[in-house]
Amino acid sequence: MFLFEMIKKNRYNHQRERGQSIVLIAMSMLALIAAIGLATDATLIYKTKQDLQRAIDAAALAAAYKLPNQDVANQAAYEFTRLHGYNFDPSSNPLQISFPVYNPPRKAVSVSGSTQAEFTFLRFLGFTTMTVSAEGEGESAPLDVYLVLDLSQSMVYDTSRPANWPVGAVGGCSNWDNTDCKARYCNLNRVCDPLDVRIKPAAKYFVDQFDSRYDRVGVVVYHQYGTKVIGLSNDFTAVKAAIDGLNAFDHQEGPASACPNTNPAGCNKNTNIGDGIMVAHQEIGIEGRLDAIWSMVLLTDGKANVYRSCSGCPPSCGAVACQTLRLCNECSAAEDWALNNARDTWNRHEIVIYTIAYGSEFTANPSYKDLLIDIADWTDNGVYNGGTTENFWQAPGASQLRAALLEIAQRIYGRLIR
Repeated sequence: MFLFEMIKKNRYNHQRERGQSIVLIAMSMLALIAAIGLATDATLIYKTKQDLQRAIDAAALAAAYKLPNQDVANQAAYEFTRLHGYNFDPSSNPLQISFPVYNPPRKAVSVSGSTQAEFTFLRFLGFTTMTVSAEGEGESAPLDVYLVLDLSQSMVYDTSRPANWPVGAVGGCSNWDNTDCKARYCNLNRVCDPLDVRIKPAAKYFVDQFDSRYDRVGVVVYHQYGTKVIGLSNDFTAVKAAIDGLNAFDHQEGPASACPNTNPAGCNKNTNIGDGIMVAHQEIGIEGRLDAIWSMVLLTDGKANVYRSCSGCPPSCGAVACQTLRLCNECSAAEDWALNNARDTWNRHEIVIYTIAYGSEFTANPSYKDLLIDIADWTDNGVYNGGTTENFWQAPGASQLRAALLEIAQRIYGRLIR
């Protein structure tokens, strides 16, 4: 009897324990399902947050590119969020866009927005969505830009013949179609086309693309040597006045001021591209602001044909040492001199050089533009990629030149602050 009772009791306990185990397993399964559901919803929230943050960052950076025009910046912010698949709208679902004030001024814009993350598991508990927000601030960095302009004799080869050009020999120059005549005299109206009529207006138009509250522009010219015309300045009136004062040929005002070809300092037929880059690099290294984007825009209408010193003058040498060295006319070495100086600007200061091949000479001699393509290629990231043309433009005439300068002004990049 005792044995029977013990067996019965053990069977009851076993059944009770098995029942308890089933309950525990069921509860564990529910907990596991809940954990998986919560993890799934947490992952969805995280992904929604990350996707929104990328869209807001892109919008902030796009808006910063358009500053100082705040209306255009607003439009860019909405456009880029729509490109990322969001339906932000100024009236029904607005972004929060503001323009933080810094001292000194900075081209900054703040963008924030919200969207709804939809739940999967939590909707069974009555929770369907959660508001997710993101904020980004973009900055179009202040710019320090040097215009590096060719002022060699060939820059006035397209000069138009003046109506009052005298018949017969004038100072040994009787044929206006002779390029030396054009370069020596420009015309009796003291107009040097294309410099006065095409280059100068385009260069001043380029200056006008920037904002003097944040950006600075300087001008370097080159022919036999490179020369700083005006240092980096936010006084754009002064910069444009300096551009207006440029002469492509030192003696272009008429026969009385003509000089013999034996005077190379006055009768300039040389294109020392390397010197222009070197001088601009030296100046921007001294004047450039550490928080600014440094860049150059190099324009020439012909082939590099002169360089400093037959024995070689490395780009890293001091300005005084280089200035004491003599010039040599040899096109291949002149191209090496230009490219070495371009590489040096990137290696030391990561300065991007945008290059423009201007005028008809490049059309007649397509190989001339190879150097400009290489300069642009080396200085876009410090690596030669086989002559990519991303930062190179060919501008046969005035309209193409203006278009190229506008595109360059828009391309000089911004950066994301946070």
